[in-house]
Amino acid sequence: RDLNRIDKAKEHLSIYEKNKLVRPPSNDSLLSAVWELNRGAAEHLKKGINFEADGQIEQAIVEHERALEINPQLVEAHTNLIILYGRSGQAAKAEEHYRAAVRVNPHSADSYYNFGVLLNEQGKFEEASQAFLRCLEINPFHAEANHNYGIMLERKNRFDEAIKHYRVAIENKPDYRPPHFHLARILVRQGDYAQAINHFLKILTPEDESTSLYMYALAATYVRAGNHERALHYMREARRRAAASSKTELLALIERDLRSLEKVN
Repeated sequence: RDLNRIDKAKEHLSIYEKNKLVRPPSNDSLLSAVWELNRGAAEHLKKGINFEADGQIEQAIVEHERALEINPQLVEAHTNLIILYGRSGQAAKAEEHYRAAVRVNPHSADSYYNFGVLLNEQGKFEEASQAFLRCLEINPFHAEANHNYGIMLERKNRFDEAIKHYRVAIENKPDYRPPHFHLARILVRQGDYAQAINHFLKILTPEDESTSLYMYALAATYVRAGNHERALHYMREARRRAAASSKTELLALIERDLRSLEKVN
């Protein structure tokens, strides 16, 4: 990074992530035995990740802990358990695994990131901010950390700095929608409606539980930009989706603004 070889640094990070569990060639029987042991840990880790993806948090924890019984130095298992124990309401256990992860590898960016997420959920925003910043010192291309650190900066009204981090997040993970949303909101504040609309439009698909919120924000931006026809279209689409997903509070806001907009038209 000091030599501005950013693309090369990205390449090295990508290669490491791709090959970190690939077995190196060896004729040493001891090394082979160690590899087989680690492979067993990796299998439990993989099962745990799949359970987490299916929303089976308790079983995911069990498999991650089994991986650590085989290999207590498995940083990825410790790192994942920060989030898993956090989601199960066991913050103390989550922090234990954060401490274990950074003892094994003090340069594990995801360990700091996951701990930042845990701290943020506990309302410890300043500590979370420092954890995200530490992650970015190790991996400045980390999209999620850039996004979350941007939110921390936005809370302090440091909008220009927040914009920079949102843009880095988007550059490194274009399909990651939250930084588009938060960047667009700041652009609306700054009166740059065209760019804000562009970012909102990018996050409407694929549809998920946040689509109604994104459409509502887009409609409100069209109102500010003076395009009431597009505003009505997206406000009505937002209402339909909010009603279908039982988002009662959001639906009430949309219906209030839609009534006002229909009166104007």
